Amino acid sequence: MSERDLWVAEHGWIRRGTVSRSDGGNLELAPDEFDGLAALADGGGTNPDDGGIPLAWVRQNGREYLCANNHVGVIRTQNGTQIELLPKVARSMDAGECRRTLVQMLIEARDAPFRRGTAAALQAHRMRLLDLLLRQFLDEVAVVLRGGLAQAYVSVEENLSALRGKLLVNENTRLNAANAARLYCEYEILSPDRPINRLVRTALDVVRVLARGHREQQLARELHARLQSVPASMDWRRDWRSMHWDRNTSHYARVMPLCGLILERMNPLTRKGENSVVSVLFPMERVFEEFVVSRLRRYWSGARVRAQVDAGHLVEDHAGTAAFGLKPDIVIDYDGRRIIADTKWKLIGLTEAPKASISQADAYQMFAYCKQGLPGSSDNEVWLIYPRTPDFPHALAPFAFDHSRNRMLVLPFDLDRGEIVFRQRHAS
Repeated sequence: MSERDLWVAEHGWIRRGTVSRSDGGNLELAPDEFDGLAALADGGGTNPDDGGIPLAWVRQNGREYLCANNHVGVIRTQNGTQIELLPKVARSMDAGECRRTLVQMLIEARDAPFRRGTAAALQAHRMRLLDLLLRQFLDEVAVVLRGGLAQAYVSVEENLSALRGKLLVNENTRLNAANAARLYCEYEILSPDRPINRLVRTALDVVRVLARGHREQQLARELHARLQSVPASMDWRRDWRSMHWDRNTSHYARVMPLCGLILERMNPLTRKGENSVVSVLFPMERVFEEFVVSRLRRYWSGARVRAQVDAGHLVEDHAGTAAFGLKPDIVIDYDGRRIIADTKWKLIGLTEAPKASISQADAYQMFAYCKQGLPGSSDNEVWLIYPRTPDFPHALAPFAFDHSRNRMLVLPFDLDRGEIVFRQRHAS
């Protein structure tokens, strides 16, 4: 990677400096790049569905700087500098390791921007995130073209020398009153000019602007030449709403989520005269939750694993109306039992008093799930799942509720292996 490719860790600071450089998970930016990035701290260029603003202003010791919130992904400044926001997976940061972990997790996301095969083949941890995403899109466009552009019948009006389709009497009288050899007709032809193709073409136009790698630029030019018969979208949001699926568009299934991602979050072509900082950012809590859910579904055969399930409510008011709804991250049903689990993207450590590692709010939340969201038996389990780190390598001893058999398990999730670690530390 070049010296212009910068990165910052979750919760790292970004401050104005004289040059742009990364510093152990923090970032210093030259004045012009810092000012361009400041728009994101004010909500500019963010998606409301992303779960907040990725950068926030912080003042400390009389200095004002930006702090990276719990978002991960990539930001591209106006002058082309890429800044990666990487997850903090350990106390000490290694950009390549964090990037590899992030891509592995994003593969499992519901709106997965990366595919397993491509990410592995391209050695994702060695590539810039933006380049990886653009390459993924280009590869998927190539798949679409190999399958053939979906076509649809469109109506065409033309002044012809022979009748074709339907004669438009009024237009023909107006245009050909003095020329009986011409006929103004309306007919239908198969054309690739349909919303789904216009969206792909428009996203490809964006990629041609953003691509920096030689291979990506060359591939974008080749694909663009093969899409010359498709006009760019005049209003991509309208085309997205009018797009429909049929048996001729099934091979577009993998390219369209990437297409929407590029057009919604990365399109500098729609920002002329405005700040052209573009970003593709994901809230880390959601990425972690979806990764855990995906892996549980894959490896826990026979269990029903659901995400974001309504699990009752905490109290009722004086009129008997439910209040304070309970919605745990994960509900697992198997063999007639139910487990409620919550994922927490926090780095915790083991101390001589393990409970000191768990926030009181998290413990109260799990108590509520145990009491209100589970069956009335006295043999229930609720799980708190945190990322596994060198400071949290094994499960804590179970915590009991009310001197009963109801238990709270605090479990590490191994990000490399994609599985929960149930074993506890052996007593010395």
